[in-house]
Amino acid sequence: MGKPNSKMSLLSKSRIMRGLQCVKSLYLTIHNPDLEPAPSASQQTLFDQGHEVGTRAQQEFPGGVLIEVPYYDTDGAIKQTEAAIKGGAQVVYEATFVNDGLSARIDILTKAPREGSWNIIEVKSSTSVKPEHLDDVAIQVHVAEAAGLKIEKASVMHLNNQSTAPALKDLFNLQDVTSMIGPNKKDLPKHISSLRNALTQGEPPKLEIGPHCHEPYECPFVKECWSHVPSPSIFDFPGLGAKAWDFYAKGIVKLDDPKFGPFTGSKAHRLNAARTGRRWTDTDGIVEGFDGWKWPLLHLDFETIAFAIPRYPGTRPYEQVPFQFSAMIQKEKCGPVEHVEFLHDQRTDPRPRLLAALVKVLSNQGSIVAYNKGFESSRLKAMANAFPEHADTLLAACDRLVDPLPIFRNSVYDPAFKDSFSIKSVAPAILGPAASYHGLTVPDGNAAQRAFVEYIDPTVTPARKSELQKSMLAYCKKDTEVMVQLVDWLVSQVNTKAAA
Repeated sequence: MGKPNSKMSLLSKSRIMRGLQCVKSLYLTIHNPDLEPAPSASQQTLFDQGHEVGTRAQQEFPGGVLIEVPYYDTDGAIKQTEAAIKGGAQVVYEATFVNDGLSARIDILTKAPREGSWNIIEVKSSTSVKPEHLDDVAIQVHVAEAAGLKIEKASVMHLNNQSTAPALKDLFNLQDVTSMIGPNKKDLPKHISSLRNALTQGEPPKLEIGPHCHEPYECPFVKECWSHVPSPSIFDFPGLGAKAWDFYAKGIVKLDDPKFGPFTGSKAHRLNAARTGRRWTDTDGIVEGFDGWKWPLLHLDFETIAFAIPRYPGTRPYEQVPFQFSAMIQKEKCGPVEHVEFLHDQRTDPRPRLLAALVKVLSNQGSIVAYNKGFESSRLKAMANAFPEHADTLLAACDRLVDPLPIFRNSVYDPAFKDSFSIKSVAPAILGPAASYHGLTVPDGNAAQRAFVEYIDPTVTPARKSELQKSMLAYCKKDTEVMVQLVDWLVSQVNTKAAA
């Protein structure tokens, strides 16, 4: 099977992948691990999700031998893998191979038809094969073959986004990538040699920041490597996208650099606002943006859960299923509001109970306000398809949706927005600190999903369940509250100009 070379640092597949994205990141994670922050709650959720998908994938190849040792016990994993193969196993889960200081754990290893050959299957929680997956598989093939294993075929097994619960008979798609990894595998030895050479140096490689800081994965050392970038900078300017790197390549980083630009239209107004520190407001644009809005308004916000492996009937992998809503009814411009809310509290499909409460609210006349309405529209349409008895009401609601986001994007810019027009950036900039989400126990949608999973867990204590309920209700209510206040602010801008 091959033994590690004690003279060089053991490079795992994940570390090689890190180095292929950025050699400096690999250097820092090995030589300066104290600089690397612990995984965030959102990242940990992704790790747990990947583990769940990987475990479920093993059921597609039943009867296999699981290599079950702590992640750090590479020697133990090698010994168990050797024993499984020598013992005649047809399938091995988490098979581990090491050769020349490189290690790789293979999600699923299956016996191939050809005598003495094996197939490698890499399980991914995505719904398609991505370019970085080819590097991933190439590393596994490279290490396994160097360790003496004959590989006949290499595949990526990913979720099928058309599979529906509860059957899930076609939950996975298996794609043969053997021919696709050829170039990746061919270039791998020189890349590994380059990585090893960099790791022997006395200081981190001098490497400029770039798109690789965020793609294909967010680097944990962004704070360290971006310390020279001022705040605000061109990266805080909205709407630039990849063009920001064109400016950076020319040495243009500060917003007040006269070479930054020129821009026209709303971008020119945004740049002027950023440089002067004074908010830009186009009242005529706001008036135009309000075209078609009809009072009374119903301000609506959903919170949703998206399971990689769907749990509710008819749902697909990562389908956003509403489990909570907050609605505020406002009968007249800048008038008082009536609040209605719903939060599902069981492990059952939340949609039937949620819809029973929602359709009553949707009976109100007038426009339905949703910040970034495409999301609410897609959820309403999905529920109309799943529950045809409510289809007329839900589809009619879609036709009534209006959205303040385009009004802010086209007609308002405050320097505090930076590069984002999300409600969490716009609200505190326009309304003040009281509209900030900081300090909330559940401060964003990802946290709401994590809270909901814990909330419906049958082992949660009553005290904890009550705490979670208060936090989730407070967060969803906050979304609709600030939405009401932002619309009121837009109306006030129009009224102020009309009175002038």
